[in-house]
Amino acid sequence: MLVCGQAPFQEANDSETLTMIMDCKYTVPMHISEHCKKLISKMLVREPEKRATLEDIANDPWLEADTQSDLALPLVSRQHISEEDHTLIVQKMVNGEIATKEEILEALDKDEYNHITATYFLLA
Repeated sequence: MLVCGQAPFQEANDSETLTMIMDCKYTVPMHISEHCKKLISKMLVREPEKRATLEDIANDPWLEADTQSDLALPLVSRQHISEEDHTLIVQKMVNGEIATKEEILEALDKDEYNHITATYFLLA
């Protein structure tokens, strides 16, 4: 879900979702890289003995990809969020005691990668 912003099994109702989970049928958005798709397919296997182990996952080529490439850029950036949405997100975070307004703005300004910016972009 964190790779593409949506759950792999997302149907119109719970019954259909359960059927898709049990049949291990899912769709991966087209913008996801082939390496990532392969890793997802190794992890979402119904039979546990055929599923990728933690070691397999840790050694997967997708996790070893060049994190400095353009493909590693976030799908959402502060510049793509309206001022109204920005204000709402910051207020929700302050109300939820994630951080103070000043801490949030500082983390965003410094382009930090921490729980504050992660929460901000998850809410975006």
